[in-house]
Amino acid sequence: MAKKTVLLLCSMLTILAGTIISPALPKIEEIFTDGRDISLIVSLILTLTSLAIAIAAPIAGSVADKVGRKPLLLASLFLYGLSGGVGVLLGSLEKILISRIFLGLAVAGVMTSATTLIGDYYVEEEREKVMGLQAACIAAGGAVFLISGGLLASVWWRAPFFIYFLSWPLFIAAYFIITEPASPPYSGQKGQKESLPWLSFLPVVSTVLLGMMVYFFIPTQLPFYLYKHLKLNSGYTGMYMAASILFATLTSLGYQWFHQYLSKVTITSASFFLMGLGFKSIYLFPQTTILLGSCAITGLGFGLILPNCTVWTTEIAPESLRGRMLGGLTASLFLGQFFSTLAGKFIKSTTVALGPSGIFNAASIISLILAVIYGSFSLYKRNTYETQNSSHGRKRQKGFVQQKID
Repeated sequence: MAKKTVLLLCSMLTILAGTIISPALPKIEEIFTDGRDISLIVSLILTLTSLAIAIAAPIAGSVADKVGRKPLLLASLFLYGLSGGVGVLLGSLEKILISRIFLGLAVAGVMTSATTLIGDYYVEEEREKVMGLQAACIAAGGAVFLISGGLLASVWWRAPFFIYFLSWPLFIAAYFIITEPASPPYSGQKGQKESLPWLSFLPVVSTVLLGMMVYFFIPTQLPFYLYKHLKLNSGYTGMYMAASILFATLTSLGYQWFHQYLSKVTITSASFFLMGLGFKSIYLFPQTTILLGSCAITGLGFGLILPNCTVWTTEIAPESLRGRMLGGLTASLFLGQFFSTLAGKFIKSTTVALGPSGIFNAASIISLILAVIYGSFSLYKRNTYETQNSSHGRKRQKGFVQQKID
Protein backbone atom coordinates (compact mmCIF):
# COMPACT_ATOMS: atom_id res chain seq x y z
CA MET A 1 0.00 0.00 0.00
CA ALA A 2 2.84 2.40 0.85
CA LYS A 3 4.56 1.75 -2.49
CA LYS A 4 1.32 2.30 -4.38
CA THR A 5 0.73 5.59 -2.56
CA VAL A 6 4.21 6.91 -3.31
CA LEU A 7 3.99 5.95 -6.98
CA LEU A 8 0.56 7.56 -7.36
CA LEU A 9 1.76 10.77 -5.70
CA CYS A 10 4.81 10.80 -7.97
CA SER A 11 2.50 10.42 -10.97
CA MET A 12 0.58 13.51 -9.85
CA LEU A 13 3.75 15.57 -10.29
CA THR A 14 3.66 15.03 -14.04
CA ILE A 15 0.46 17.05 -14.54
CA LEU A 16 1.65 19.60 -11.98
CA ALA A 17 4.60 20.49 -14.23
CA GLY A 18 2.40 22.45 -16.61
CA THR A 19 -0.93 23.05 -14.96
CA ILE A 20 0.31 24.82 -11.84
CA ILE A 21 1.45 27.92 -13.71
CA SER A 22 -1.07 27.77 -16.54
CA PRO A 23 -3.44 30.29 -14.85
CA ALA A 24 -0.51 32.71 -14.46
CA LEU A 25 0.39 32.79 -18.17
CA PRO A 26 -1.67 35.90 -19.06
CA LYS A 27 -0.05 37.79 -16.16
CA ILE A 28 3.42 36.62 -17.21
CA GLU A 29 2.70 37.87 -20.73
CA GLU A 30 1.75 41.30 -19.36
CA ILE A 31 4.91 41.55 -17.24
CA PHE A 32 7.45 40.50 -19.86
CA THR A 33 5.94 42.04 -22.98
CA ASP A 34 7.88 44.91 -24.51
CA GLY A 35 5.33 45.99 -27.08
CA ARG A 36 5.61 42.95 -29.33
CA ASP A 37 3.51 39.80 -29.56
CA ILE A 38 5.07 37.25 -27.21
CA SER A 39 2.01 35.01 -26.78
CA LEU A 40 3.74 32.09 -28.53
CA ILE A 41 6.85 32.50 -26.37
CA VAL A 42 4.76 32.57 -23.20
CA SER A 43 2.91 29.43 -24.29
CA LEU A 44 6.32 27.76 -24.64
CA ILE A 45 6.65 27.98 -20.86
CA LEU A 46 4.27 25.03 -20.89
CA THR A 47 5.11 23.34 -24.14
CA LEU A 48 8.90 23.66 -24.09
CA THR A 49 8.72 21.48 -21.00
CA SER A 50 6.60 19.04 -22.99
CA LEU A 51 9.15 18.94 -25.83
CA ALA A 52 11.96 18.23 -23.36
CA ILE A 53 9.89 15.41 -21.87
CA ALA A 54 9.18 13.97 -25.31
CA ILE A 55 12.88 13.93 -26.19
CA ALA A 56 14.07 12.62 -22.82
CA ALA A 57 11.38 10.00 -22.10
CA PRO A 58 12.72 7.26 -24.45
CA ILE A 59 16.18 7.81 -22.97
CA ALA A 60 14.67 7.60 -19.48
CA GLY A 61 13.05 4.33 -20.49
CA SER A 62 16.41 2.88 -21.49
CA VAL A 63 17.94 4.06 -18.21
CA ALA A 64 15.06 2.43 -16.31
CA ASP A 65 15.67 -0.89 -18.10
CA LYS A 66 19.46 -0.86 -17.85
CA VAL A 67 20.34 1.06 -14.65
CA GLY A 68 17.20 0.60 -12.58
CA ARG A 69 13.84 2.14 -11.84
CA LYS A 70 14.55 3.48 -8.35
CA PRO A 71 17.80 5.41 -9.12
CA LEU A 72 16.04 7.13 -12.03
CA LEU A 73 13.03 8.01 -9.87
CA LEU A 74 15.15 9.50 -7.06
CA ALA A 75 17.34 11.60 -9.36
CA SER A 76 14.31 12.86 -11.25
CA LEU A 77 12.41 13.84 -8.08
CA PHE A 78 15.35 15.93 -6.84
CA LEU A 79 15.82 17.67 -10.20
CA TYR A 80 12.07 18.31 -10.38
CA GLY A 81 12.01 20.43 -7.22
CA LEU A 82 15.18 22.28 -8.15
CA SER A 83 14.29 23.16 -11.76
CA GLY A 84 10.65 23.94 -11.02
CA GLY A 85 11.07 25.92 -7.83
CA VAL A 86 13.89 28.10 -9.15
CA GLY A 87 11.27 30.04 -11.13
CA VAL A 88 10.62 32.00 -7.93
CA LEU A 89 14.02 33.68 -8.36
CA LEU A 90 14.47 34.02 -12.12
CA GLY A 91 14.12 37.52 -13.54
CA SER A 92 13.81 37.01 -17.30
CA LEU A 93 11.60 35.02 -19.63
CA GLU A 94 14.65 33.40 -21.23
CA LYS A 95 15.91 32.03 -17.91
CA ILE A 96 12.46 30.71 -17.05
CA LEU A 97 12.35 28.89 -20.40
CA ILE A 98 15.75 27.28 -19.70
CA SER A 99 14.58 26.11 -16.28
CA ARG A 100 11.52 24.58 -17.92
CA ILE A 101 13.74 22.42 -20.14
CA PHE A 102 15.39 20.89 -17.06
CA LEU A 103 11.94 20.44 -15.51
CA GLY A 104 10.99 18.46 -18.61
CA LEU A 105 13.96 16.13 -18.12
CA ALA A 106 12.83 15.55 -14.53
CA VAL A 107 9.22 14.85 -15.50
CA ALA A 108 10.35 12.33 -18.13
CA GLY A 109 12.24 10.41 -15.47
CA VAL A 110 9.44 10.56 -12.89
CA MET A 111 6.67 9.53 -15.27
CA THR A 112 8.62 6.72 -16.93
CA SER A 113 10.04 5.21 -13.73
CA ALA A 114 6.76 5.44 -11.78
CA THR A 115 4.68 3.89 -14.58
CA THR A 116 7.26 1.15 -15.20
CA LEU A 117 7.31 0.31 -11.48
CA ILE A 118 3.53 -0.04 -11.52
CA GLY A 119 3.89 -2.41 -14.47
CA ASP A 120 6.52 -4.36 -12.52
CA TYR A 121 4.67 -4.58 -9.21
CA TYR A 122 1.17 -5.49 -10.49
CA VAL A 123 -0.31 -7.87 -13.07
CA GLU A 124 -3.54 -8.34 -15.04
CA GLU A 125 -6.72 -6.98 -13.35
CA GLU A 126 -4.78 -5.39 -10.49
CA ARG A 127 -2.54 -3.63 -12.98
CA GLU A 128 -5.58 -2.27 -14.84
CA LYS A 129 -6.99 -1.01 -11.55
CA VAL A 130 -3.76 0.72 -10.54
CA MET A 131 -3.31 2.22 -14.02
CA GLY A 132 -6.81 3.66 -13.75
CA LEU A 133 -5.95 5.00 -10.29
CA GLN A 134 -2.77 6.52 -11.68
CA ALA A 135 -4.66 8.38 -14.41
CA ALA A 136 -7.26 9.46 -11.86
CA CYS A 137 -4.60 10.76 -9.48
CA ILE A 138 -2.94 12.66 -12.32
CA ALA A 139 -6.29 14.22 -13.18
CA ALA A 140 -7.29 14.92 -9.56
CA GLY A 141 -3.89 16.39 -8.82
CA GLY A 142 -4.20 18.59 -11.86
CA ALA A 143 -7.55 19.90 -10.61
CA VAL A 144 -6.26 20.64 -7.13
CA PHE A 145 -3.11 22.30 -8.39
CA LEU A 146 -4.99 24.28 -11.04
CA ILE A 147 -7.24 25.79 -8.40
CA SER A 148 -4.27 26.38 -6.11
CA GLY A 149 -2.22 27.84 -8.95
CA GLY A 150 -5.06 30.12 -9.97
CA LEU A 151 -5.54 31.43 -6.43
CA LEU A 152 -1.81 31.87 -5.86
CA ALA A 153 -1.32 33.56 -9.25
CA SER A 154 -4.06 36.06 -8.41
CA VAL A 155 -1.99 37.10 -5.38
CA TRP A 156 1.51 36.99 -6.97
CA TRP A 157 2.45 35.51 -10.32
CA ARG A 158 5.59 33.83 -8.90
CA ALA A 159 3.79 32.12 -6.02
CA PRO A 160 2.78 28.95 -7.96
CA PHE A 161 6.46 28.06 -8.47
CA PHE A 162 6.78 27.23 -4.75
CA ILE A 163 4.55 24.17 -5.21
CA TYR A 164 7.26 22.41 -7.25
CA PHE A 165 9.23 21.89 -4.03
CA LEU A 166 6.67 19.23 -3.03
CA SER A 167 8.79 16.73 -4.96
CA TRP A 168 11.49 16.82 -2.26
CA PRO A 169 9.37 15.24 0.50
CA LEU A 170 8.42 12.61 -2.07
CA PHE A 171 12.13 12.05 -2.75
CA ILE A 172 12.59 11.12 0.93
CA ALA A 173 9.53 8.84 0.93
CA ALA A 174 10.64 7.08 -2.27
CA TYR A 175 14.14 6.54 -0.90
CA PHE A 176 12.83 4.55 2.07
CA ILE A 177 9.73 2.88 0.58
CA ILE A 178 10.39 2.05 -3.09
CA THR A 179 12.37 -1.12 -3.78
CA GLU A 180 14.03 -2.06 -7.03
CA PRO A 181 12.10 -4.97 -8.61
CA ALA A 182 13.91 -8.14 -9.54
CA SER A 183 15.17 -8.34 -13.10
CA PRO A 184 12.33 -9.61 -15.32
CA PRO A 185 12.75 -13.16 -16.63
CA TYR A 186 14.00 -13.25 -20.18
CA SER A 187 11.35 -14.83 -22.38
CA GLY A 188 13.31 -15.18 -25.58
CA GLN A 189 15.78 -17.89 -26.52
CA LYS A 190 19.37 -17.58 -25.49
CA GLY A 191 21.41 -15.30 -27.73
CA GLN A 192 18.31 -13.57 -29.07
CA LYS A 193 16.97 -10.11 -28.28
CA GLU A 194 13.30 -9.36 -27.86
CA SER A 195 12.13 -7.00 -30.58
CA LEU A 196 9.85 -4.04 -30.09
CA PRO A 197 6.37 -4.73 -31.56
CA TRP A 198 6.19 -1.59 -33.70
CA LEU A 199 3.10 -2.65 -35.65
CA SER A 200 1.05 -2.93 -32.46
CA PHE A 201 2.71 -0.01 -30.67
CA LEU A 202 2.43 2.75 -33.30
CA PRO A 203 -1.39 3.01 -33.12
CA VAL A 204 -1.15 3.37 -29.33
CA VAL A 205 1.40 6.20 -29.34
CA SER A 206 -0.49 7.91 -32.17
CA THR A 207 -3.68 7.82 -30.12
CA VAL A 208 -1.99 9.41 -27.10
CA LEU A 209 -0.29 12.07 -29.22
CA LEU A 210 -3.49 13.10 -31.01
CA GLY A 211 -5.60 12.97 -27.85
CA MET A 212 -3.24 15.18 -25.88
CA MET A 213 -2.67 17.56 -28.78
CA VAL A 214 -6.40 18.31 -28.98
CA TYR A 215 -7.13 18.27 -25.25
CA PHE A 216 -4.21 20.56 -24.40
CA PHE A 217 -6.09 23.45 -26.01
CA ILE A 218 -7.81 23.68 -22.61
CA PRO A 219 -4.73 24.76 -20.57
CA THR A 220 -2.98 26.63 -23.42
CA GLN A 221 -5.88 28.47 -25.11
CA LEU A 222 -8.70 28.70 -22.58
CA PRO A 223 -6.84 30.98 -20.08
CA PHE A 224 -6.30 33.66 -22.74
CA TYR A 225 -9.90 33.35 -23.98
CA LEU A 226 -11.32 33.73 -20.47
CA TYR A 227 -8.95 36.54 -19.49
CA LYS A 228 -9.02 38.65 -22.65
CA HIS A 229 -12.56 38.14 -23.95
CA LEU A 230 -14.65 37.18 -20.93
CA LYS A 231 -12.64 39.35 -18.52
CA LEU A 232 -12.28 36.62 -15.89
CA ASN A 233 -9.27 36.55 -13.56
CA SER A 234 -6.85 33.65 -13.06
CA GLY A 235 -8.85 32.27 -10.14
CA TYR A 236 -11.80 31.58 -12.45
CA THR A 237 -9.43 30.19 -15.08
CA GLY A 238 -8.15 27.60 -12.62
CA MET A 239 -11.72 26.65 -11.72
CA TYR A 240 -12.76 26.02 -15.33
CA MET A 241 -9.74 23.90 -16.11
CA ALA A 242 -10.13 22.07 -12.79
CA ALA A 243 -13.69 21.11 -13.80
CA SER A 244 -12.32 19.43 -16.92
CA ILE A 245 -9.68 17.54 -14.98
CA LEU A 246 -12.03 16.51 -12.15
CA PHE A 247 -14.40 14.87 -14.61
CA ALA A 248 -11.44 13.21 -16.30
CA THR A 249 -10.79 11.68 -12.87
CA LEU A 250 -14.23 10.06 -12.85
CA THR A 251 -13.77 8.22 -16.14
CA SER A 252 -10.20 7.26 -15.24
CA LEU A 253 -11.41 5.68 -12.01
CA GLY A 254 -14.06 3.79 -13.97
CA TYR A 255 -11.67 2.59 -16.69
CA GLN A 256 -11.59 -1.00 -15.47
CA TRP A 257 -15.40 -1.14 -15.68
CA PHE A 258 -15.43 0.31 -19.21
CA HIS A 259 -12.76 -2.16 -20.30
CA GLN A 260 -14.92 -5.10 -19.20
CA TYR A 261 -17.57 -4.23 -21.78
CA LEU A 262 -15.77 -2.27 -24.53
CA SER A 263 -12.68 -2.89 -26.64
CA LYS A 264 -9.77 -0.47 -26.46
CA VAL A 265 -10.55 0.88 -29.92
CA THR A 266 -14.20 1.49 -29.00
CA ILE A 267 -13.14 3.27 -25.80
CA THR A 268 -10.86 5.49 -27.89
CA SER A 269 -13.71 6.36 -30.26
CA ALA A 270 -16.00 7.27 -27.34
CA SER A 271 -13.25 9.40 -25.81
CA PHE A 272 -12.79 11.53 -28.92
CA PHE A 273 -16.57 11.84 -29.36
CA LEU A 274 -16.98 13.29 -25.85
CA MET A 275 -14.05 15.64 -26.37
CA GLY A 276 -15.56 16.84 -29.64
CA LEU A 277 -18.90 17.41 -27.94
CA GLY A 278 -17.27 19.44 -25.18
CA PHE A 279 -15.25 21.64 -27.52
CA LYS A 280 -18.30 22.27 -29.71
CA SER A 281 -20.20 23.40 -26.62
CA ILE A 282 -17.38 25.80 -25.65
CA TYR A 283 -17.59 27.31 -29.13
CA LEU A 284 -21.38 27.60 -29.28
CA PHE A 285 -22.14 28.65 -25.70
CA PRO A 286 -19.61 31.17 -24.29
CA GLN A 287 -21.75 31.89 -21.22
CA THR A 288 -19.68 31.40 -18.07
CA THR A 289 -22.04 28.89 -16.42
CA ILE A 290 -22.38 26.66 -19.50
CA LEU A 291 -18.63 26.81 -20.08
CA LEU A 292 -18.10 24.99 -16.81
CA GLY A 293 -20.16 22.06 -18.07
CA SER A 294 -18.48 22.16 -21.48
CA CYS A 295 -15.05 21.85 -19.90
CA ALA A 296 -16.34 18.95 -17.81
CA ILE A 297 -17.46 17.07 -20.94
CA THR A 298 -14.00 17.39 -22.52
CA GLY A 299 -12.57 15.92 -19.32
CA LEU A 300 -14.94 12.95 -19.44
CA GLY A 301 -13.55 12.09 -22.86
CA PHE A 302 -9.87 12.60 -22.15
CA GLY A 303 -9.99 10.70 -18.85
CA LEU A 304 -10.17 7.36 -20.65
CA ILE A 305 -7.35 7.88 -23.13
CA LEU A 306 -4.34 7.70 -20.80
CA PRO A 307 -5.26 4.56 -18.78
CA ASN A 308 -6.50 2.86 -21.96
CA CYS A 309 -3.21 3.40 -23.80
CA THR A 310 -1.05 2.64 -20.75
CA VAL A 311 -2.74 -0.73 -20.20
CA TRP A 312 -2.56 -1.32 -23.96
CA THR A 313 1.22 -0.74 -23.87
CA THR A 314 1.89 -2.96 -20.85
CA GLU A 315 -0.05 -5.80 -22.51
CA ILE A 316 1.96 -5.74 -25.74
CA ALA A 317 5.37 -4.87 -24.22
CA PRO A 318 7.98 -7.61 -23.69
CA GLU A 319 9.10 -7.43 -20.06
CA SER A 320 12.69 -6.55 -20.93
CA LEU A 321 11.45 -3.61 -23.07
CA ARG A 322 8.70 -2.33 -20.77
CA GLY A 323 10.63 0.73 -19.61
CA ARG A 324 11.52 1.79 -23.13
CA MET A 325 7.99 1.33 -24.46
CA LEU A 326 6.42 3.22 -21.57
CA GLY A 327 9.07 5.89 -22.13
CA GLY A 328 7.91 6.08 -25.74
CA LEU A 329 4.32 6.41 -24.57
CA THR A 330 5.33 9.25 -22.24
CA ALA A 331 7.19 10.90 -25.11
CA SER A 332 4.12 10.79 -27.35
CA LEU A 333 1.94 12.19 -24.55
CA PHE A 334 4.08 15.27 -24.07
CA LEU A 335 4.95 15.61 -27.74
CA GLY A 336 1.22 16.06 -28.20
CA GLN A 337 1.36 18.96 -25.73
CA PHE A 338 4.16 20.59 -27.70
CA PHE A 339 2.38 20.22 -31.02
CA SER A 340 -0.77 21.59 -29.41
CA THR A 341 0.79 25.03 -29.05
CA LEU A 342 1.99 25.10 -32.67
CA ALA A 343 -1.36 23.82 -33.93
CA GLY A 344 -3.18 26.37 -31.78
CA LYS A 345 -1.14 29.23 -33.21
CA PHE A 346 -1.80 28.01 -36.77
CA ILE A 347 -5.54 27.48 -36.22
CA LYS A 348 -5.99 30.89 -34.59
CA SER A 349 -4.29 32.59 -37.53
CA THR A 350 -6.48 30.81 -40.07
CA THR A 351 -9.84 31.05 -38.25
CA VAL A 352 -9.90 34.76 -37.44
CA ALA A 353 -13.35 35.10 -39.03
CA LEU A 354 -14.78 32.61 -36.52
CA GLY A 355 -13.86 34.86 -33.60
CA PRO A 356 -11.77 34.23 -30.48
CA SER A 357 -13.47 30.87 -29.80
CA GLY A 358 -12.88 29.54 -33.32
CA ILE A 359 -10.01 27.36 -32.14
CA PHE A 360 -12.43 25.35 -29.99
CA ASN A 361 -14.64 24.73 -33.02
CA ALA A 362 -11.59 23.41 -34.89
CA ALA A 363 -10.75 21.17 -31.91
CA SER A 364 -14.30 19.82 -32.01
CA ILE A 365 -14.09 18.98 -35.71
CA ILE A 366 -10.74 17.22 -35.30
CA SER A 367 -12.03 15.19 -32.33
CA LEU A 368 -15.23 14.11 -34.07
CA ILE A 369 -13.33 13.05 -37.21
CA LEU A 370 -11.03 10.91 -35.05
CA ALA A 371 -14.07 9.46 -33.26
CA VAL A 372 -15.51 8.37 -36.62
CA ILE A 373 -12.19 6.86 -37.74
CA TYR A 374 -11.71 4.81 -34.57
CA GLY A 375 -15.41 3.89 -34.48
CA SER A 376 -15.28 2.63 -38.06
CA PHE A 377 -12.20 0.55 -37.32
CA SER A 378 -13.87 -0.90 -34.22
CA LEU A 379 -16.95 -1.84 -36.27
CA TYR A 380 -14.75 -3.39 -38.96
CA LYS A 381 -12.91 -5.51 -36.39
CA ARG A 382 -16.19 -6.65 -34.86
CA ASN A 383 -17.66 -7.62 -38.24
CA THR A 384 -14.46 -9.45 -39.18
CA TYR A 385 -14.49 -11.33 -35.88
CA GLU A 386 -18.16 -12.31 -36.27
CA THR A 387 -17.58 -13.44 -39.87
CA GLN A 388 -14.62 -15.59 -38.87
CA ASN A 389 -16.52 -17.14 -35.97
CA SER A 390 -19.54 -17.80 -38.19
CA SER A 391 -17.35 -19.41 -40.85
CA HIS A 392 -15.55 -21.48 -38.21
CA GLY A 393 -18.91 -22.61 -36.83
CA ARG A 394 -20.15 -23.72 -40.26
CA LYS A 395 -16.97 -25.70 -40.84
CA ARG A 396 -17.34 -27.44 -37.49
CA GLN A 397 -21.01 -28.25 -38.24
CA LYS A 398 -20.16 -29.59 -41.70
CA GLY A 399 -17.43 -31.78 -40.26
CA PHE A 400 -19.79 -33.13 -37.64
CA VAL A 401 -22.45 -34.02 -40.24
CA GLN A 402 -19.85 -35.71 -42.47
CA GLN A 403 -18.61 -37.69 -39.49
CA LYS A 404 -22.15 -38.94 -38.77
CA ILE A 405 -22.65 -39.98 -42.43
CA ASP A 406 -19.38 -41.86 -42.49
